[in-house]
Amino acid sequence: MSTPAVAEKKALSPWMYVPVLYFMQAMPVAIVQELASVFFKDMGIANAPIVVWTSLISLPWSMQFLLGPLVELSSTRRRWVFQAQFIIAICLGLLAFIIHLPNAFIFCLLVLGTMAITSALCNIATDGLYILAMDGPTQAKFIGVQTTCYRLGRLFCVGLLVLLVGVATRVDKIPLNAPRGGYIELKNKDKSEFVTSARIGIQNSSGGALTDDEGREVLPKLEVPAGTMKLTIRGTGEVLADGKTVGRIAYLTTNNGQTPKGEIIEGGVQLGSTDERTAEAKIPIMMGWTFGIALAAILYFVGFSTASRTTPHPAKDVRPEGDEAAETPRNIARTVLIVSAGVSGYFFLNALVRLIANTLGDQFNQKGWLLPKENLILGMPVHGNPAMVEMIQMIGCLAVLVTSVILMRQLLKGSKMAEALVSFTRIEKFYAVFGFILFYRFGEAMVSRLTPLFVKDPIGKGGLALSNAQFGLISIAGIVGIVAGGIAGGWFLSQRGLKRGFWPMVICMHSPNLLYVYAAYAQPSSIAVLNFIQFVDQFGYGFGYAGYSVYLMSIANRGNFKTAHYAIGTGLGALCITSAAIIGGIIQSNYGWHAFYVSAVLFTIPGTLILLVIPHDDGKSQDEEPPAPPEPFQGYPRPELDDGPG
Repeated sequence: MSTPAVAEKKALSPWMYVPVLYFMQAMPVAIVQELASVFFKDMGIANAPIVVWTSLISLPWSMQFLLGPLVELSSTRRRWVFQAQFIIAICLGLLAFIIHLPNAFIFCLLVLGTMAITSALCNIATDGLYILAMDGPTQAKFIGVQTTCYRLGRLFCVGLLVLLVGVATRVDKIPLNAPRGGYIELKNKDKSEFVTSARIGIQNSSGGALTDDEGREVLPKLEVPAGTMKLTIRGTGEVLADGKTVGRIAYLTTNNGQTPKGEIIEGGVQLGSTDERTAEAKIPIMMGWTFGIALAAILYFVGFSTASRTTPHPAKDVRPEGDEAAETPRNIARTVLIVSAGVSGYFFLNALVRLIANTLGDQFNQKGWLLPKENLILGMPVHGNPAMVEMIQMIGCLAVLVTSVILMRQLLKGSKMAEALVSFTRIEKFYAVFGFILFYRFGEAMVSRLTPLFVKDPIGKGGLALSNAQFGLISIAGIVGIVAGGIAGGWFLSQRGLKRGFWPMVICMHSPNLLYVYAAYAQPSSIAVLNFIQFVDQFGYGFGYAGYSVYLMSIANRGNFKTAHYAIGTGLGALCITSAAIIGGIIQSNYGWHAFYVSAVLFTIPGTLILLVIPHDDGKSQDEEPPAPPEPFQGYPRPELDDGPG
């Protein structure tokens, strides 16, 4: 066990370990929750299993509040951090190569699931280590640094990596000219437009309809398979994907009275001639993902090697001894039962909500509320009536939930783990704090989880029809915004304090949602405009999120179980994001993107008004040690489950 003197001797400047720890903390979260969906799509996996399984393997972060006491009451936080990081580095290395194996989807899910569980434990330990490694003023000083570095890690994965893969595997569009007096028909939303020339090609590596530079589909509709590496267009109109004919582009001699647009493109394919032109990617799409994920694995391992040498050994970070050490096996059993109850409870409520929505969908003709025709239990297809299958799943989850709760109550009775969980409910104005955690970020969470789908959706479906490379490019624009916003938020808190600064911060956090209302209405194609929206959104997020982090840390610092209480707070916040995504998905599927973003703005109101009732004083909770004075406000960024872009 480290003595205070030894711990102090080993301590280094927070600049030596805080940036790398929080950059690394973001990487597995972003890869599992966001990047996995992109490369699964490029593998040709259908949407339904992608949604089901990526949601399932993301549950460990939502269950962090159930895992906190285990980390708090067993081993040191530092040991938890670096053992978990080592496992994550190995998982990333494996992931880079197993995507080429037969049945790669199953193997990838196993590796990603392992990485998610390990990352959730690592996050809890990192939070606890941060609290113990620095005093209150130093923690407050590094609020902006932590927020910035966490977001940089996420944007490296969903921005830079996606951009690099997109550029390396991009199949350029081929210029096409209609013959004199002829026209090419394109579909823009629900109407046809006629042009004399256009650049035609694959919108993104997921395949689908051929489009022009503005995302308009070529008519008659021609689709190419996911992962197409080589596209050929001949003067006869024949289109070949990787050497196989997928259809023919026809030109028209009538334009329904429209004024045709477009000028002759030099070197383009002339329809009605013997011309031919081919566009080909530099490397196959999945090889591009291998290089991208391998780059992430190397970077993560370098970060692990660096942080393990520069992170201090806090004097308070000690192993459990005596009776506490003997309780470790029982704490593990308690945690398994707690997680079992949490997971089964989640799926029980999920099934209940889906059944209610299905009933209402029938009555009010809301197709997005109906159960899918493909029945799934734990992601596996089954036959039968959808409502009956959902009912069976709900009853099974209820049985597991009841059994887990009965056993859990027996094992938890009189234990420190029970005290850690129950003491969180004794904080001042618990229900107000609970409402703050659930609703402060609700509108922002809706936007961050669904915006990637918005920017990838075709123009005809109300989206922006961006390619992977374009999506990566506008994500990188957010790096500048989050750096500026995170630093500005930390400085603002140091000048104004949390109580006086909360209102400006919440306004800055949520007002960028109005820009998405505009984008859904106007569907701008200008990358400059989209970069501006992304910059403002990320700046507002970095600025406003600092207040959320500081408040959660101030709550955690009032009791004896700081690590557990912070994990509970952030875990409940993660469940808020999951709920926001579900509600947002229902709204979008029924009413479209514009209505979705308007509703996201409206959902920011409860989280804003609740600032009027939450406690802002530094009072102690019932379980705080009498001699210990309350520490100042402090905080840092947490992974967004979603934490989607935004």
